[in-house]
Amino acid sequence: MGDTSRLCSVWLGSETGILKGVSLSRKQAFNFCNTSHLSRDQEVRALCWGDPAESEVLVGSVDGTVKTFSVEKGAFTDTRRCGEPADGCFAGLALSGSALVTCAERGALRVWREDSSEPAAELHAGDNVCRMRQSAAHRDRVATGGKENGLKIWDLERPEQPVFAAKNLRDDWLDLRRPQWVRDMAFIPDSDKVVTCTGYHQVHVLDPSTSLRDQAETKRTAAERQREELEDAVRGRSQGTQSEDAVRGRSQGTQSEDAVRGCSQRTQSEDAVRGRSQGTQSGDAVRGRSQGTWSEDAVRGRSQRTQSEVSCMLGGT
Repeated sequence: MGDTSRLCSVWLGSETGILKGVSLSRKQAFNFCNTSHLSRDQEVRALCWGDPAESEVLVGSVDGTVKTFSVEKGAFTDTRRCGEPADGCFAGLALSGSALVTCAERGALRVWREDSSEPAAELHAGDNVCRMRQSAAHRDRVATGGKENGLKIWDLERPEQPVFAAKNLRDDWLDLRRPQWVRDMAFIPDSDKVVTCTGYHQVHVLDPSTSLRDQAETKRTAAERQREELEDAVRGRSQGTQSEDAVRGRSQGTQSEDAVRGCSQRTQSEDAVRGRSQGTQSGDAVRGRSQGTWSEDAVRGRSQRTQSEVSCMLGGT
């Protein structure tokens, strides 16, 4: 087994307690386990190197035990208990000098010395811890984070308070609180900055040397960008609707004014027609009056002529 384990460059853990080694050169995977009975109680939840030479792998199981696997021998060489199942599953393992550092989901972060069954130091990192990572540059510093549990950086030499605790994210555009869910983190090499990824598909870069909140958001998913574009579109649509309403109101006002003008013009036309009609009727009346006068004059003339004729006839007689 030692020959095959030395070929492996990638190590994985399964939910049945099997440690898997992968040889990239041979494109093969090998299984390693220290029991013939596989159980989910032996599920592997955390891995880390057991020495600087990377000749050992520490395997944290769901039952609170940490096993030591020798890459040279290809077998498990030691098992120690570093917590209880009530503490939750392991969220991370680290090696600081000769001491083992463990962190459980319910926030119990402990430092274990060699050949000791009791932790040398213990602190509470908050509830719902998803991940603990160690700084490669400063081996006595670890970072923790989880659901509604922001990024914290701890100095194991002074574990009373975190040396850095990230503040809440800024509220969204509706002034609603944005939830936190740190799923993993990493210390950026040659820098004091820490990068985190969240359960909401966000990546944040934080600088513990500054007091700014949410210093830089370096990457966002397409879904978040689409949501922001949709919000902008909704705002623009609302403004456009108001403008359209104003245009409609102006149009309706213009139509009303045109209707008033049309009504006024029709009224004037009707008045003019009525005046014309009345004028015609008056003219007709005048003409009728004149014709009547002429008729009367003709009758009078006729009568006078008749009287003259009668006088002439009598005189002749």
